[in-house]
Amino acid sequence: MRRPDDPERTGRHRPPRHRPRRRAPPPHTPLGEALARLQAETPEATLLARAALSGLHARASAVMERAETPPPTTLPPAEKPLPAPLWPLLRQLLNGPAFESALHDLSAREWTLSAAQVLELYASHPTLAAGLWPLLDERGKAVLNAHPLHKAWEKAEAQAQWEARLDALREAREADAGAGAAQTLELWKETDADGRRDLLDMLKQDILLEDLPLLQHAEKDRSAEVRRRARMLQGHLPGPLQDELLALLPQAVQVQQNKISFKPFDLPEALGKVKTGAYDDSDLHRLLGALPFELVRKTLGVQGPALATAAQKKNWALGQYIHQLAREYTRRLVAKRDLIRIPLNSCTVGKAPPVHPYRRIRIFSYSHPPMVRAVLGGFEAEI
Repeated sequence: MRRPDDPERTGRHRPPRHRPRRRAPPPHTPLGEALARLQAETPEATLLARAALSGLHARASAVMERAETPPPTTLPPAEKPLPAPLWPLLRQLLNGPAFESALHDLSAREWTLSAAQVLELYASHPTLAAGLWPLLDERGKAVLNAHPLHKAWEKAEAQAQWEARLDALREAREADAGAGAAQTLELWKETDADGRRDLLDMLKQDILLEDLPLLQHAEKDRSAEVRRRARMLQGHLPGPLQDELLALLPQAVQVQQNKISFKPFDLPEALGKVKTGAYDDSDLHRLLGALPFELVRKTLGVQGPALATAAQKKNWALGQYIHQLAREYTRRLVAKRDLIRIPLNSCTVGKAPPVHPYRRIRIFSYSHPPMVRAVLGGFEAEI
């Protein structure tokens, strides 16, 4: 009995089976016979194929390029390599706290390391790429030119140059506000998106009236984040926008008998439209961020921690944002005050700090971070 899908009954024909194509026989020449006896992907086949190609070039009266590459240039040995007895000592310091200071000592004495030594250190401490690359000798730099270590060093060097440029710009802004603001605008036009974010962070710490043209220019930026931050920073400058936001603030945040509540309000068009569904962007985010935190405190008559706690009950992201604003304001407040600078260690903790009659000194501590948090907490209690 025939099946329903039989080709003789249905009139359909099965596709022909795929048959491997036969390769054309090699020509009856000594070279062709040699290629036929060899398997593919072998060095011998590659050499014979190149011989055949050379023969074709010879028939065409063309000169074929040489197959071998020129040898690399021989570099001189290191002038001041690390003394051999010190290398085991440096390896023992590898996982200790004195390793970075040992690298600084090597750089100060102008001692160099070979590529093998730097790779061994880099395998244990990849974060020290910026400090290891300058210690390489000339041969090591030629060997590791394409290594990720070189790219990491270039990135760290570029970041260091950018930070130095920002520091020089801050000094120029302190010396002359007009000239400093003009330099900031020129740097804004020539930098990339990451650099513009760094410039906005700098303006947030110390904004000037002369920065208004830059903020207006930033409103046309391609990045939505840059446009939003530029609009919000305009509220930090005295003017009609700041007056409008200060008048709107008591309507949005109401304080009655030490109870803080948040009411609906219409966000000014100058602050842009809020992203739909974004947890870290709302009308209150933009309103509170578009005003100096000191003016927010004075206008509402509340402390920073109380405002952040009330906001966190309404929206966790909003409470964290207000905590961040309060911490930034605390750092600026601490930077402007004259404090006593003493190292807090086991000998000084618990004792009355000495008061110097004429020198400005500040508190710092590397061994007792809880003490520093307590000091900063005191300032946060004041705000």
